[in-house]
Amino acid sequence: MIRMNKSALPGLLLCFLCIWPVLSQAAIPGPYAGVGLGPSKLDTPSGDIFAVDPNSGGHTAKSAGGLGGRAYAGFNFNHYFGIEAGIARYAKTRYTGSLNNLNSSLEYSMNTIDIVAKTYLPLGESKLSLYALGGAAAVNNAVKYQDGGVPVVSDFLALNRGSKSQRKIRPVYGVGIGYDIPKSHMTAGVEFKRVQGLGNINTSTNAMPPANMATFSLTYNFD
Repeated sequence: MIRMNKSALPGLLLCFLCIWPVLSQAAIPGPYAGVGLGPSKLDTPSGDIFAVDPNSGGHTAKSAGGLGGRAYAGFNFNHYFGIEAGIARYAKTRYTGSLNNLNSSLEYSMNTIDIVAKTYLPLGESKLSLYALGGAAAVNNAVKYQDGGVPVVSDFLALNRGSKSQRKIRPVYGVGIGYDIPKSHMTAGVEFKRVQGLGNINTSTNAMPPANMATFSLTYNFD
């Protein structure tokens, strides 16, 4: 499970902005493009969606988290600042419930298009550098509800049978570390990014879940 202290990243962003001018070179200036893959998870309700008594012979299940990915391209204006745009897809979350030959399911899926600013922090004279990012994401969140007659829990407002999509602009922020591979145009990295949700996901399918992704990335620097 991907976890993060929600109050930590703004502090890290501020620290990077304050101390970067006194340090040595970090990012490679110029255009770049790359791809990242790794674990992802939507922060959907942690408990059961369907109200099934285990003693009745019914069953509930949840599958959450899995492989996600992001493709991106950007431009570093200098060794310390850059801008980046990307598209990302997150692993689905699926709830199922069965009772007396009745079967229902609820599924969340999400993809995003984002644009972020990046600031870099080099680690001494090594080819390693930390960075922080922040910006906005155009989020497409879809919920698919197959109502087979299994009741939902009393404090959860489910949508009508069928699919519903909503699109919102949401904040996105994260941190990462990169390594410039010697004698190449490649940078390898690890990044954690969070898209902020909207509303109370524990009580309504009208809410938009937060989304987390940790990626292992490979970037090509064109200059």
